[in-house]
Amino acid sequence: LSLSLSLSLSLDSVKVTLHRLRTNSSITYNIYYGYLHSHTGVSDGSGTPNDAYSQAKNAGLDFFGTTDHDYWPQDMSIKNWNVINKVADSFNEDGVFTALVGYEWTSDEADVGHELGRNHGHFTVVGTPGWCNAGHENCETLDEFVQWLDAQPTGLAIFNHPAQYGSDLFEHFNLPKTQRIVGMELWNRNSDYFTREGDNGVRYYDEALQKGWYIGAGGGQDNHDRSWGIKNQSRMAVMAETLSRESIMEALKERRFYSTLIDGVVLLFKCNGQHMGSVLVDFDNGIRDRECTVDVSSDHKFTWIELIQNGDYVITSVENPTLPFTATMPAVDDDEYIYAVLYQGCDWKVVTSPIFFKTEKDPW
Repeated sequence: LSLSLSLSLSLDSVKVTLHRLRTNSSITYNIYYGYLHSHTGVSDGSGTPNDAYSQAKNAGLDFFGTTDHDYWPQDMSIKNWNVINKVADSFNEDGVFTALVGYEWTSDEADVGHELGRNHGHFTVVGTPGWCNAGHENCETLDEFVQWLDAQPTGLAIFNHPAQYGSDLFEHFNLPKTQRIVGMELWNRNSDYFTREGDNGVRYYDEALQKGWYIGAGGGQDNHDRSWGIKNQSRMAVMAETLSRESIMEALKERRFYSTLIDGVVLLFKCNGQHMGSVLVDFDNGIRDRECTVDVSSDHKFTWIELIQNGDYVITSVENPTLPFTATMPAVDDDEYIYAVLYQGCDWKVVTSPIFFKTEKDPW
């Protein structure tokens, strides 16, 4: 690799020296693989939390979370919540395996016993001290969910499987903005959600980004059987300083992650010297051009790379690219975002979180 940053490759991880926009201090990151969305017999899955964390660890995941439903097929209980947390704590080991705990906020259509359902969609929620039940009056709307999430001392959320239950989920992403929602599932189980389009013909990922959401490229195996970590090769790849709860959560908060449908893809994506997830303000000190670089270390070969600008504009599409690949392009809007997509044949295999260019000093 020959990016203008230092790299050292090993069988276990990739260390990448990058620079923070605000401090310009050098920070070393590792790339860790895992996902957050899974289920056990606590809700509508199989097995125990112990089974899930044990298998995920043995499958080679670096980080993993269980996210049983808040009310389906029965309400989450304090007893079960405490059991899950205790089990996760027993598996969590800094530098070895990061065990996270969460739940799935589940707003489906009303059914018997849960007449409050409004079919608003599902969220993976991790890192909160408790849960907010979408089947209860104080958490049945998107506004109430966001209000609850923002009130928590810790915790993040991801839009789950957009359009699985209808194209009007999440109120077309017109819910109140919060920086606690950091991503969207672009894959779920073995289904592709990146290419799915809403009523206006725009991919759901881009629809949310175009409406001002600062989100990255997530995904989850959403296991309902005993397939934790082995259902497929799909992973979220997170760039974090260390393998620990604190560091993984910090990386998720900053959107330093990408989604890959194949194993062993080490990817670096940066624009104007900043890595994926970054928000560059005031056109990077007056520089209007965008210089973006994609570099990959992988046994897999990619047939082409696309750089997507503001969703409906492909900056460049290069067949059989030579890596590292760099493209320079002018700004097309005052506020814009750019992300990379890597393909094998006609199928996407990797999507990055965007890099955002904004005129506002504080986008939130």
